[in-house]
Amino acid sequence: MLAAAGETDAWIARHAQLMCAFFEQQEEARRGEQATLSNVAYIRRTAPELDNARAALEWAGGAAGNLDLAVGLAGSSSLLTNPSRTVTISADTVTVELAADIPSLVPFWSGTVTARSSGPVERFRPESE
Repeated sequence: MLAAAGETDAWIARHAQLMCAFFEQQEEARRGEQATLSNVAYIRRTAPELDNARAALEWAGGAAGNLDLAVGLAGSSSLLTNPSRTVTISADTVTVELAADIPSLVPFWSGTVTARSSGPVERFRPESE
């Protein structure tokens, strides 16, 4: 029905935006200036939505998606903090690198996780005559 009306992409994008807003709200309640939500309560609230978050993240990180939204979802829907992204575009290649801090499980130790992906830049090349 959505596909027939040409509205599928708009609904998928809206779903991703709502998931990002939901997790940002929960993260603010857990870590913000007025934090009132315990880690246990955070997990209880967010666990039922993890499949929705994964679906939204898959769309946001895909070709038709939105990288800013993907970073927001990745950062707010997990224990990762300080998420960042770097996009490098050359004539033939685009590279995206995501990074975030991970929670410290060992005193005086901290870490960062990164993911990097590269692919060709698609473009139209007319046939030579």
